[in-house]
Amino acid sequence: MSTVRVDDRPDDGIRCVTLARPEARNALRRSEFMDLISALADASEDRGVRVLMLAAEGPTFCAGGDVKETGPIGSEDLAGHPVHELSARLAEFGKPLVAAVHGPAVGFGFTMLLHADLVVAGPGATFSAPFARMGVPTEAGSSYLLPAIAGSRVASRLLLLGETLVAREALAHGLVSHLVDGDRDAVVAAALGHAERLGRFRADALSVNKELLRASHRDLVAAAQARERAALAVQLRVLSAGAG
Repeated sequence: MSTVRVDDRPDDGIRCVTLARPEARNALRRSEFMDLISALADASEDRGVRVLMLAAEGPTFCAGGDVKETGPIGSEDLAGHPVHELSARLAEFGKPLVAAVHGPAVGFGFTMLLHADLVVAGPGATFSAPFARMGVPTEAGSSYLLPAIAGSRVASRLLLLGETLVAREALAHGLVSHLVDGDRDAVVAAALGHAERLGRFRADALSVNKELLRASHRDLVAAAQARERAALAVQLRVLSAGAG
């Protein structure tokens, strides 16, 4: 059974994609990464979908990649992991993407939000990118997007020190677009409200304006993702040599 649930609201032109593995803090295995890739591809092709919304069940939004599946860093060829394809698809997704974040967003659970057009967060939402502590480079184009959105000092706090930002800090630094004072249901309802508003607009107008918004940095994000993949490959060789 898939732990990525897809629900349509055809009258509103909204497709809701929900991470539904709360017992594992919505950590993403290869199967969830592949399901998310499929969800993005299907939403891109479906003319009835005007807006994609991302949410999660349970107290955690997403704990990132499931380390129980991958094992110790360097034990798997992470350079070929589907996280890279999902990152590229997020960067190229041509329709509005709205995220409802009600709890911790960690690792890829955080960096994927950098590709969302609107991020609606609750007071319990937190954001962290502990890649340096894990011994690997960052991902998803965040080496460009984080300093571009929040500034280089905040990016250094997150990517080098591994600090965690609470929701109000994330709002102040532009990583969150709307802060909602309520529980998960309130956050999801608020995000749906924004998605419904977007869904009332012409689909072509939404697409062209999103394209204009990302045109100036599309190549920069793609280049950052390529550098991150190359850095990961080098780091894995270093770790492999050290283990030998």
